[in-house]
Amino acid sequence: MVVAVVVGVIAGVDSFTSTSSDGHSFVVVFFFFKSDRDVNVASTDVRSRLDLRRATVPFDAQNP
Repeated sequence: MVVAVVVGVIAGVDSFTSTSSDGHSFVVVFFFFKSDRDVNVASTDVRSRLDLRRATVPFDAQNP
């Protein structure tokens, strides 16, 4: 749920998909191709926003 809250508000994001199982999660973020936003900047924004929410995930979770 943390990912949905974070990724859902980032400019240029079209959609995302998330799959989780015991001890693993996999998230793919899709960006609008016609967005005027640089994909590298948007990717950095995703990482930065996830870092801000780091305290809400299990302490032993690895960084993406």
